[in-house]
Amino acid sequence: MSNDSEFRTCPDTGLRIHLPAEKLMKANAVAAVVFLLIGGIFGLAVALTRWPAVHLLPAEWFYII
Repeated sequence: MSNDSEFRTCPDTGLRIHLPAEKLMKANAVAAVVFLLIGGIFGLAVALTRWPAVHLLPAEWFYII
């Protein structure tokens, strides 16, 4: 079984929270935000590439990348 030192008590709900699980949830939340940001940047790059006034990449490179 786990030690009581591996848990903390939530001040709002009074529930016990497993500390390694809390760290994993925080890491997953940070990774999700980072990958959403990367996807948004790539989406903007695609939009700028397809916009004739900007045309960020030539057609050959657009389909290669």
